[in-house]
Amino acid sequence: MTPRNRARALTVDALVRQALGKRYEQASLRERRRLIRRFIEAGRHAIRTESGTARQAAEALAAAIALRGKALRALAARTAPGHEPVVTDPKWRDRANALAGNKARMDTHPDVRGYGLSFRRRAGQELAEPCVTVLVPKKLPREDLKRRSRRAIPQTMVTSGGKHVPVDVLEVGELRRQFTAGSSLGPPSTQIKGTIGAWGVTTESGAAAALTAMHVAKGHSRFVVPSPRDASFGEPLGEFLRGTLERVDAALIGVEPPATAEPFMQVIGPIRGWRPMAVPADRSAEVRMFGAASGFRRGFIIEPAMTFPNFGLDHAIVVDIQTADGDSGAAIVDSENLVLGLLVGETELGGFPVRLFSPISLILGILGCDLATG
Repeated sequence: MTPRNRARALTVDALVRQALGKRYEQASLRERRRLIRRFIEAGRHAIRTESGTARQAAEALAAAIALRGKALRALAARTAPGHEPVVTDPKWRDRANALAGNKARMDTHPDVRGYGLSFRRRAGQELAEPCVTVLVPKKLPREDLKRRSRRAIPQTMVTSGGKHVPVDVLEVGELRRQFTAGSSLGPPSTQIKGTIGAWGVTTESGAAAALTAMHVAKGHSRFVVPSPRDASFGEPLGEFLRGTLERVDAALIGVEPPATAEPFMQVIGPIRGWRPMAVPADRSAEVRMFGAASGFRRGFIIEPAMTFPNFGLDHAIVVDIQTADGDSGAAIVDSENLVLGLLVGETELGGFPVRLFSPISLILGILGCDLATG
């Protein structure tokens, strides 16, 4: 190695050491060299993105897509049921801190229907300004709020360190749960139809179970597949185990022989696991779904984590995707076939129709189960 290359390697080694922290000392010499090569390669692609040729930009794009897939799989591998449902970029720490400090205030505000971290919008267009977004049924001028003795939404929120974070207010519609419930399931002798979103296993015994929406399962003890709405005779699936409409809308249905739980989603393929949402990295990410009513659908994430106190939903995933009654409980998956959430229903956000999904990371912790994977 020439003196120049040795000096460059030492400089990169110092940067890798800084990035890894304590983990650097635990890495073998071979692993450190591998990471140094990766670091140099990533830097080369970044520079070529800024000032390279079209071919170099295309190479950098292919490398970025491959790296994104690895990062999604790493995020899935390093989380477990009960883990925080949202992983926020450290650069957004101030906004997350401000929102956390005002959570109780937002939860008790009579006009607040939801809140989360997003970007400011003007005339339906998204700006490059990160903010706390607060959702209300209808935006009113401050004079009208004063005349009605209603509290105005603050224009900023203050962090524990005294920093002011901008607040944007957006209109949201009522939640319509896609109830007539997709393979489909439902209670015997009813016309209720829902979708088996994913197959899971209970933490207490490892027994197979089906995950769906609680608003489909509520008030019923036994379920068949397919739903009586789809066929005059359904095969027995199993009994209701547990579920909730608090924080998430999800239920766990036991699977009794001869019914089987196969970690495979129609059209989409084997389920590889699940992961928490990443803010803001998951904004605009493509997702796929197979619902009992709609079949295969593609969409994209508008907001990775929005809390809706009025709907009883924490960290809901807001998605632009087409669904129909009977799709409730259907799962959305990312490009790596990792489950992200289960369908709750539809509403409007800023005047546009959207769908809300309960995050799977929160569901698994609350219901005491994990996903079966293929």
